[in-house]
Amino acid sequence: MKKIIIALFTGLFFLFSINYSVAQCTPEDETTCPDPENNGEVCPDTLPDLTQEIFYSETVTILPPPEVEIIPGYPVALHHIQIMDIENLPPGISWISNDPDTVFMVGTYYCILLDGTPTDTGTYFLKIIVDAYMQGISGSDPIYIGTTIDSTSVSLTVLEGQGIIIDPEFSDLSFISAVPNPFSGTTEIKFFTKEKSEIEFVVYNLIGEQIHRQLLFVLAGENSINFNGKDIPKGMYLFSVSSKTTGFTNTFIKID
Repeated sequence: MKKIIIALFTGLFFLFSINYSVAQCTPEDETTCPDPENNGEVCPDTLPDLTQEIFYSETVTILPPPEVEIIPGYPVALHHIQIMDIENLPPGISWISNDPDTVFMVGTYYCILLDGTPTDTGTYFLKIIVDAYMQGISGSDPIYIGTTIDSTSVSLTVLEGQGIIIDPEFSDLSFISAVPNPFSGTTEIKFFTKEKSEIEFVVYNLIGEQIHRQLLFVLAGENSINFNGKDIPKGMYLFSVSSKTTGFTNTFIKID
C-alpha cells in the first residue's frame, strides 16, 4: 500500500497554487511494519474482504513520509498530516483513529480502525481526504500546504453472506444469537432444538485449528452455551453446534 502514500500527496503543488463506534486501535511498529526506504508506510498492504452481516474489524497502521516533492526534484520536509475524513465506506462500517484529532506526526506510527457489520455487498473505493503541513521556518508553526483526496488506491469488498445454517434440512437445530459479540471475556450462544439430544460445541480459529470442544445434553426448546474466551487471542473465530444429524455454524469476535 505504499502507493497510497504517493497518491495522498499527488497534486499538492496544484492545491497549494490555488490555496486550496467507541473503539481504539494499536498501531504496529518498525518491527512489524518496517519502512526500509524511509518514504512512509501503510500496513497491511491489502485489506481483507468483508462478509455481509458478519462483524468486521481491521487495524490499518500509517507511518507518514518525512518529505514530499511538491515540485519534482524539490522535496519539502513534512511536519504532519491530518486525516480529515474517510468517505464511501461500506454501509455499516465506520472508522476511528488512535489520535483523537487524527494528526499524524512524521516519524511516528499511528493507526485507523475500520469496524462494524456491513449490510450491503459490493466493492467500495474509499475516498481519503488528507491535509498536509510542512515544517515551519525557524521554529514557526507548521505551514498548511494543501488538501488531497485519494479515491482510487484503497477499496473494500463486501462478499455476500452464506448464512448460518449448514443445510436447510437442519432447521430442527437453529442459531438464535451470540451475546455479546464482539466479546472480551465470555459470550453466550443461544440456539433452538426441536428435541432433546446430545450436542457438540466446537470453536476453531481461522486456519481451522480446534481450540475448544464441549459435549452437553439439551432439552427441546431454547438452550444456551456460555463460552469463556478469556485465554484466547483476540480475533475472529468460527464455532459450530451440532448433533448427530443437524447443525449450524457462525462466528464471533474476541476483542482483547
